[in-house]
Order: sequence, then structure tokens, then C-alpha cells
Amino acid sequence: MKRFLLIFFGLLIVIGLSIALALLLPPRAETYDFVMLYTADLGILNRVPIYDTPALQALTIAKTAAEAGKFTLFPYPYPPWFALSTFYLAWLPPRVAANAWLFLNIAMLVTAIALLTRGWKPMQRILALLAGLLFIPSLGLVVVGQYSMPVLLGAALFYDSARRQDAPLSALGLLLVTFKPHIGVIMFGAGFLWLLFHKTPFARRALWMTIGG
Repeated sequence: MKRFLLIFFGLLIVIGLSIALALLLPPRAETYDFVMLYTADLGILNRVPIYDTPALQALTIAKTAAEAGKFTLFPYPYPPWFALSTFYLAWLPPRVAANAWLFLNIAMLVTAIALLTRGWKPMQRILALLAGLLFIPSLGLVVVGQYSMPVLLGAALFYDSARRQDAPLSALGLLLVTFKPHIGVIMFGAGFLWLLFHKTPFARRALWMTIGG
């Protein structure tokens, strides 16, 4: 229980720092990928169904600088728990929220690298961190504001937790990869089957915790 409280408060600190930094920096132009996330967050706060695309588009035009006739919103393709995990971004102006999402993506990337390099020598971990931050696909993902970082974080968390036979965090890692189902489903299936055939108390506990959500 104490560990999950620490994780919860750690998340609050990371989110708070991301928002604080976002407020300090000049607003950045929001990309379309981020706009889809932001509009879903607006829907959560304004009780508009996130899969009702016309209603969500009308809400976005009413709440932002988007121009009617020039703004087209595609259907939200992600599970509802993604929007529930980022709804607070809609409390910010869109261009400030785009900065906050950038910092949250960086935080998830850094955390994933830290998990994957647990046990490495300090210099190796630093080099891995620099390589991860400078990796062109990572830079593109962060700048564009895509949705893949929770999947990377989930995969890293599952890998690290399964090695240490930590059932709660292994289950959390598997659940995180479902944030982007069309790329996470393979990882979720692989992790779930690995636990299923592992046949240890740890694996059984992790399975039940994953199923229980």
C-alpha cells in the first residue's frame, strides 16, 4: 500500500512539474496528434462522449481557436482510460497543454530507460539515457506529441517487474501497453501468455491482477 501511495504521489509530482514547466515556457504550436488527445480531454471535462466525433468537434471549436470549416476531427481511436489519464491537460490552454504533454512524454521516456537499464553501471545508464533522448524516432515522437510513450513505459515496467517477480507492477505494465491497442496488443498478448505458461505463484498473482484491472 505504501509503495502505491509513493507511486501515486510521484505521478502527481511529475504532472505538477510538467504543468509548471509548461507555464514557464512560451506556448508551442499544437500538432494534430496532440489535438486529438486534447479534444478527448475536453470531452471528459465537459461531459461530451469522446467517441461522439461531431459533438467533440463542435466543443473543440467552441473552446479553442479552431475555426469552423477549417478544423476536421477524426474519430478518437484510443481506449477511454487514455483520456481519463490525461483529462487534466484540458484545464490548460491548448498550446500550454502541448508543452505539458511534451514534458510528460520526456518523463515517461526517461523512466522507461531507467527501468530497462536497472543493474547497469552508472556510466552505461547515462549513455543509454542520452542515446534514448537523442534517438531520432524518440525525438519525433516527443515533438509531435504522439501516444506511444505509455506503451513504451508499460513494456519497460513489465520487463523490469517480471525480472524481479513483482506482480502488481507487472500487471500495471501490461495494462499500460493497452493505451495504444494497435501496437500494444502484441506486447500485451506476449506478456499475458508468458505469465500464463510461467506457472509460478508470482505469475498467477500477476495474471489475476491484470484480469482484475
